[in-house]
Amino acid sequence: AAGAPAKGVPGPNAAGGGGDSFGAAGAGSAAAGHVGYGRAAPPPDALRVDKAILLSQQPAGGQKLPASNRFLSAGAERLSAGDPANALAAAEAALKEDPRSAKAWGLKAAALNQMRRFGEAELAAKRATELDRGNSQAFRDLAWAQLHNGKADEAEASANQMIFLDPENAE
Repeated sequence: AAGAPAKGVPGPNAAGGGGDSFGAAGAGSAAAGHVGYGRAAPPPDALRVDKAILLSQQPAGGQKLPASNRFLSAGAERLSAGDPANALAAAEAALKEDPRSAKAWGLKAAALNQMRRFGEAELAAKRATELDRGNSQAFRDLAWAQLHNGKADEAEASANQMIFLDPENAE
């Protein structure tokens, strides 16, 4: 489950697929920025996944979520809180558990986009779209990274695919 989108915060801020949205208003204009830019980097000891967040993601009835799902939930929470470094750490932990998780690759792409590491973000988003061709959020993150990597034609094609998959999404 994800937090509610922040109002008036530009730039891609989501991961996952199938309509999961962990963030704010999207790349509606070329001038849109990213949440977290201009913020001070977290202290080195903050580059860990918060155990309390992971433990709070347990479903009712004592059942445990798979570790990769707990990491994804924690990462999505960190991303929506403007903490892409810890979101990235959570995505990488989820990928260690399940390297074929399109949602984990999408979370990684979104975190890298927020960190302005667009080359890496493009690679992660491409992997997410390869694993799940219906993941509109991954196509949005791919378009954003491609645009910042000077690949306007590819970014347009990715954005068109995102719109095709999710025409009701105003991002």
